[in-house]
Amino acid sequence: MNKGHSTTEALIKWILIIIIGGSVIYGLAILLSYGSDNIDKQYCYGLQAQAEQYKNFGFSKDNVGGFYITKLDKEQCDHFGIKINAVVR
Repeated sequence: MNKGHSTTEALIKWILIIIIGGSVIYGLAILLSYGSDNIDKQYCYGLQAQAEQYKNFGFSKDNVGGFYITKLDKEQCDHFGIKINAVVR
């Protein structure tokens, strides 16, 4: 009994569906990667602006409530080549 499609046609159809689906997933992953990088860069630029704004209010022994960045912030911003002039704590 022929239902209108041969086994070869069905196999080709599934292979195309898998290839197209994989391509779409790969494309979305790349877009999300670029988006998260841009979010991280904007965060670093924000820290850079805050460090400039609060440059006279830096963290020190006398001013324990002053502005500082964490080690993780420093590593992240160094990765993007964004220099933050603040105490790392």
